[in-house]
Amino acid sequence: MKLTAKVFLLLLFIGGCKAIPSVQSVPFQREKAVQFRYYDSDSKIRYAVSHDAENLYLQLNTTDRFSIRKIMRTGLSIYFDQSGKKKTEISLQYPMPATIKASTGEANQRGGGARKAPNLQDQIDGLPKTAVFRTLEQTEAFQVSMESDIQVAITALNNQELSYRLKVPFSRIPSTLNTCYIGIISGKFSGSPNQGMQRPTRAQGGRPRGGRGGRPGGGGQGMGQGGRTQAQNLAALTTPIEFWINVEGWSK
Repeated sequence: MKLTAKVFLLLLFIGGCKAIPSVQSVPFQREKAVQFRYYDSDSKIRYAVSHDAENLYLQLNTTDRFSIRKIMRTGLSIYFDQSGKKKTEISLQYPMPATIKASTGEANQRGGGARKAPNLQDQIDGLPKTAVFRTLEQTEAFQVSMESDIQVAITALNNQELSYRLKVPFSRIPSTLNTCYIGIISGKFSGSPNQGMQRPTRAQGGRPRGGRGGRPGGGGQGMGQGGRTQAQNLAALTTPIEFWINVEGWSK
């Protein structure tokens, strides 16, 4: 009986250890549209990695309203590790955790004006403009709008789609001849996730186009968008973005 329990716990542990997926970096082409070949199903983030002779490029894209809110409210850190042990000694953090300024739609609503749909670009414009690059030896803060060897930017492709772009020199990150482990991790909510943020419109979200989801059912928990309960929505919002990739296919 004891042996069976031990075997069960061992299988449970092994099943919970997700292997780090391998991602192929492709040559960077400035004039070509990004081909998002990879997808993290937990965060609903599409991503692509490319390179040139001197830099590594990481691009993220999502229409998932929970991931967008987590990035905007709790910040996002990109970690670089050579060992594959998910070390967090070298990182780039942007955006920094902050309360987003009220957008025009929210201001109008508070002032008694007609309610407007949330404007994602207005919220992005309200982000602090400081990014932080950390190593074991130093912490370097810089303005994202200024010229730097590290370049990072967040933009709204439309009112429901967020794009994140990062360029980092190979000289800044640990790597072997053709591989580097990268972690994409958001912060955690310390207060109310809805504080300082507008409620998304019904059109927002990362749910695939098509059906409207399940109908509201009975019981004490209300049903949210896509037939999710409020508890499920809260869990989706308060679970941090966290996934690692093993980038291959480039050389210094």
